Amino acid sequence: MNLKELISHFDEMKVLVIGDVFLDKYYYYDPSLGEPSLETNLIPTIVTKKIFTPGAAGNIAKNLALLGAQVFLIGIIGKDGDGHELLKALRRFKVNTEYIVRSYDRKTQFYTKFININENIEDKPRVDFINKCPISVEEEQMMIKNVEEVVKQVDAVIVMDQTDIEELGTITDNLRRKLKDLRVNLPNKIFFADSRKRIWQFPGFFIKPNAKEIRILVENIIGKSKKLPNVVFAQKYAPKISRKMGSPMCITLGEEGSLIVDDKNSVRIWTPKVKIRDVCGAGDAFTSAYVLALLVDNKYERKPDLISASILGNLAASICVSQVGTGEVRKDDILKKIIPMPVKEVYHPDIYLINPFAVWEKVRFIIFDFDGTLSLLREGWEKVMEPVMIEAITGSRDLPIAHLKKIKEKIKRVIDQTTGVQTIIQMEGLVDMVREEGLVPDKEIKSALEYKKIYNDRILRIVLDRMQEVKSGKKDREDFLIKGSMDFLKALRNKNITLFLASGTDRIDVLREANFLGIDNFFNGGIYGALESYEEYSKEKVIREIIDSNSLKGNELLVIGDGPVEIEKGKENSALTVGVASDEKFGCGWNMKKIERLKRSGADLLIPDFTMWEVFMGKLFKP
Repeated sequence: MNLKELISHFDEMKVLVIGDVFLDKYYYYDPSLGEPSLETNLIPTIVTKKIFTPGAAGNIAKNLALLGAQVFLIGIIGKDGDGHELLKALRRFKVNTEYIVRSYDRKTQFYTKFININENIEDKPRVDFINKCPISVEEEQMMIKNVEEVVKQVDAVIVMDQTDIEELGTITDNLRRKLKDLRVNLPNKIFFADSRKRIWQFPGFFIKPNAKEIRILVENIIGKSKKLPNVVFAQKYAPKISRKMGSPMCITLGEEGSLIVDDKNSVRIWTPKVKIRDVCGAGDAFTSAYVLALLVDNKYERKPDLISASILGNLAASICVSQVGTGEVRKDDILKKIIPMPVKEVYHPDIYLINPFAVWEKVRFIIFDFDGTLSLLREGWEKVMEPVMIEAITGSRDLPIAHLKKIKEKIKRVIDQTTGVQTIIQMEGLVDMVREEGLVPDKEIKSALEYKKIYNDRILRIVLDRMQEVKSGKKDREDFLIKGSMDFLKALRNKNITLFLASGTDRIDVLREANFLGIDNFFNGGIYGALESYEEYSKEKVIREIIDSNSLKGNELLVIGDGPVEIEKGKENSALTVGVASDEKFGCGWNMKKIERLKRSGADLLIPDFTMWEVFMGKLFKP
């Protein structure tokens, strides 16, 4: 079925939602009203409007009903005023509340949110009420009895286990065991579980952890994990979790869409870009559309299509975040928003695809940055440049700790932002910083060339020491290359792709170091580096020259680098860009700081190293 056909069958579905039920209270206040209290001098919050809506499991029930499903809700609320308001709110959305347990001992739980009427945003701390005692045995038995009765009438069961403290929640051990038994004994029904902190307790259920919850899952099922960006973490660990739990899985990744994992493969699905007003309720909106789509397939004896379900979930979530509060998403809203959504197979867990529209097959020319992208001979150059800059700015004077800290922070920012530019340009910036700080007399301020010489002398000592380690046999040349570099370069040349090397380091040093590492012969297009007259050379000039002299279209040129300069200039000239966010200490693996820097610069794709070069050649650069 296509997406519109799936939606057309939503109103045939019957769903049981069971779990923690809350009342969401929205108080709209006018910040211009209210005088300080005579007793406390505190300014009161003057409310001009209030809205009560179902929250937590109640919000899922509301969303399902808005999408056309017949919904039964099981949970426990107090026999109090808030419970009365919650039932009214649920019935307003035509949710069946007959099986909700009313308690004299427990109060109705609620979240209270304050919305500024001028800004239409929530800008005050929430006021919440959470029960601090577990439900009674009698109440638990009533819910189990209700589940046994209702499950016969529905096509699916959605479990919402939202309470942080397990003992205080609706989903008790006994109730969870009952639900797990029902899933096994009723294989033709869809069982879905959503739990913030205990999703591993629902093996075999369809599950939808978000970026935070997948980390909790991994911690409890696999144990220790690596520090990775959300997308890469999900790509790396979700298939293992899915296999161990026997659960088809969808990981929601916010603005980066979702990841679908089943017994065969992993697929990334992007979400439409929208103006975000309030993320609250987006996960519930996703769940409602996602589960209903799975249900339609299941009811019509088809294998549930997780991709179509996830696309509808993404659309529902994107509509929800454009509204204030938990939102209201209807079938017509989704139908109006249906557009082609990028869907890409995950070729390798360490390939972090950012731009799904990039076309890689036409690449004929590639420009590589050198230091940090291929070569590790200058690994740690930032720690060499930083003290050079500190000494220049302070004149080696002792400064108050706070002042020195401020200078160091500024230097770190400058180095981070100028990674990839010519050293002389960084030193010109240093001259400006020395003058701006005013700690060094004008006659003692050196020229940019003099500062560059100080830096070059220090970094070259490190480079020569590392070369000597290779010559003495202590290390191999490839120890000073990003992992997989040599094999990747060989494969590219065998494919007759023209390669260029362009560095911000002086050309004479780049030539010597590339030759020492044994990679200079791969660059049949040329090796570029900084010249004495820096106006004659820049990475942007190299990019423009290659494009113009070869009459290239954007996707025929690829720029690969670890710094913002080459990525930004590549994007400005419509080239494809790959950011190498490598941990240079090890020559492989992810550097989290580089990831954010390269994403901001506009990289189409990120990798930690070149160890997956065969995937590149087989999938991305296929003819």
